[in-house]
Amino acid sequence: MIGRLTQQEAAWLIGISPRALRDMDAPRAEDGSYCPRALVEWRYRDKGFTSQRERLAARQAERAELDLAVRRGELLDANEVGEAWATHIREARDRLRGIPSKLASQLAASRDPNEVARLLLTEIDFALEDLANTHQST
Repeated sequence: MIGRLTQQEAAWLIGISPRALRDMDAPRAEDGSYCPRALVEWRYRDKGFTSQRERLAARQAERAELDLAVRRGELLDANEVGEAWATHIREARDRLRGIPSKLASQLAASRDPNEVARLLLTEIDFALEDLANTHQST
């Protein structure tokens, strides 16, 4: 379940006043909130609406759930997430591709393969840690 509705939100969803909703025997969660899907099913179950009407009500309930989840910050825009990841990947690529030129003279001067490996691993670890620290809050 994505989210719960307040009495005001639930009343709006099924097209009645909050007072009328309170006076009805609508299904509620233990905390007194309303589940959008259960509420719509309850409201229209005994009304004898056609399956098309029920499908519309279910879509409206799903839309309400998604809208509520967005307002609560539980969902993110896929385009924004994609753009953020693309930025992170570009930064990582640029940082890692800069390692050879940064270490070139040290690596060329070293004849010890273990020293070359240590220099490379140290610089790679430093770059990765820096990237992780830069984007912890995003």
